[in-house]
Amino acid sequence: MARQLFTSHNESQEKSEAKSDSFIKLDLKNMLFELMMNVMLMTIAGKRAYGENNDSEDMQKFRESLLEWFEISGASNVEDFLPLLRILDLKGTMKRVKHVNKVNQESVQRFIDEHRLVGMGKRKTMINSLLELQKKDSEKYKDEVIRDIVITMMLGGTESTSTTIEWAMAELLNNPQILEKATAEIDAHVGNKRLIQESDMNNLPYLNCIISEIFRLHPALPLLVPHKSREDIKLGNYDIAKGTMLIVNIYAIQRDPEIWEEPNKFNPKRFENGNSNGKLVIPFGMGRRRCSGEPFAMRTLGVLLGTLIQSFEWKRLGDELIDLTEGCGLTTPMATPLEAMYQPRTAMKELLSEF
Repeated sequence: MARQLFTSHNESQEKSEAKSDSFIKLDLKNMLFELMMNVMLMTIAGKRAYGENNDSEDMQKFRESLLEWFEISGASNVEDFLPLLRILDLKGTMKRVKHVNKVNQESVQRFIDEHRLVGMGKRKTMINSLLELQKKDSEKYKDEVIRDIVITMMLGGTESTSTTIEWAMAELLNNPQILEKATAEIDAHVGNKRLIQESDMNNLPYLNCIISEIFRLHPALPLLVPHKSREDIKLGNYDIAKGTMLIVNIYAIQRDPEIWEEPNKFNPKRFENGNSNGKLVIPFGMGRRRCSGEPFAMRTLGVLLGTLIQSFEWKRLGDELIDLTEGCGLTTPMATPLEAMYQPRTAMKELLSEF
């Protein structure tokens, strides 16, 4: 990511006037989405979705199918409320879903087959680990199961993480004093001789406070994945019958004025020194059914956001605050995709030029 932005900045400068203090406009939304797709696919299959040597027809189809899935999943359909209409498929939604699923399944199967051909011991990827498990229990870890796991990881971990980082950058750009404090903390504990690493996160309490506040104020999934009660239960003052679908509105919980002081204000200080004890921030759910991708998401988010802060100077396009209006979708996107001005920090230019 740092190398990509540093290279893009230098190329943009060459096309205009090469000034040492020149800021370049950046489409953060698209950059973050492409970045997260690369991170996810590298972790899963040892491949990049975007970048050098990724223009094959198969990879283009895979990228397009994922983008189409996000578009479909973020839209409301009459069939969701009147299931009988699915037979008619008035808008062709079911046809699109079947096509996207077919392309995804075929693409992931190619990744699996490539791992088998190259040799499972040569790649440390998630597919490699699943194939090792398949050797021990071929019935439990069929290719079909591996494909479903991979597709679920790609769909669940890409847009949600990139959207969260986008909200974080928007809030930091609107609150430059918080951005400066986070930058100073990283400079003090990490320095400018290397990029921030996962192991640094325990020594960056203020950055962790920023992440917690972003999860509270802008949860990627405002409504948690639906749960169904397996037996009759009592929840608060409500009797929940067996088989009832329960959807938790964490957006409302985490902005409840009876719990949070100034709930709509971005204020990382509320998490300093354990001040939030007893107040729930649950973007990944709770208990045994909480999101299994939480550890990976936390590590990825911390390192990526930390790298953006450590490596570059950021400012808004103009004097006006960034519009924080929320858009529509399965996740909670920004209504206006985030754009910003950036340039490499002077102290980091020597390090970034080595990549």
